[in-house]
Amino acid sequence: MVGVPDARPSEVAVAFLQAMPGQRLTARGMAEHCRGSIASYKIPRHVFLVEEFPMTGSGKVQKSKPRGQARRRLGTG
Repeated sequence: MVGVPDARPSEVAVAFLQAMPGQRLTARGMAEHCRGSIASYKIPRHVFLVEEFPMTGSGKVQKSKPRGQARRRLGTG
């Protein structure tokens, strides 16, 4: 999950999801799963499904790349 600029709350959450083999994911299903479990402001405003995450050499997710991709897709930078 990454944050991107927003006009009203200054920043909103954007989730990037990768399905496990044989699993079906939807943006709506993810939001419904979160409702009632976490605070409403923490529920991602946008959800993008990806095939794989960009990784660093040490095996961690490179958050700067998804953040930049979200900003381009949403027109926020």
